[in-house]
Amino acid sequence: RFFPKVQSAPAITLRAWLARCLEGCTNRGVQNERLYNRRFSLGPLGTKKLMEISLEDVQRLQKQMRSKLTPRPANAPKDVQPERRWGDATINRHFSYLRHVLKLALKAKHMTTNPFEDFRFFPEASTTRFLSEAELIRLQSLMHPKDWNIVNLAVETGCRREELFRLRWDQIDLES
Repeated sequence: RFFPKVQSAPAITLRAWLARCLEGCTNRGVQNERLYNRRFSLGPLGTKKLMEISLEDVQRLQKQMRSKLTPRPANAPKDVQPERRWGDATINRHFSYLRHVLKLALKAKHMTTNPFEDFRFFPEASTTRFLSEAELIRLQSLMHPKDWNIVNLAVETGCRREELFRLRWDQIDLES
């Protein structure tokens, strides 16, 4: 009477939870999320119950993804070494999504702890590169003049694609 029984959510697998999260997804990047879902659902964590997923499981999968190499083409010379299948930034995006999904599971009381509390993402090299004059001239020569106007506006202003396409005349100051 004084200690009411707490209703616990039924145990659910990661695969089922990922599918449920994808159903209600309204993000612009839903295509990426479908890809992440497929990778995690079919991987070793897919059949595990959410409560059973540990930090060690997530780290093991992260290391497996980092060590996976692309197959060498049959006609490639023998001295050509296979490359890594995914870069560190790509792996980080996958695990950032998984962290988000597991936070939702934690909120829904399907988990008691989040394995991402002590998780470390791979460091990413952040490089901003600007096109040289020669590259811009070459790009312009390859494009239709109408398309080049849009690209040139993006290059000159630094606006992103979505910012350019949502631009309104009242936001433009031609004098400055």
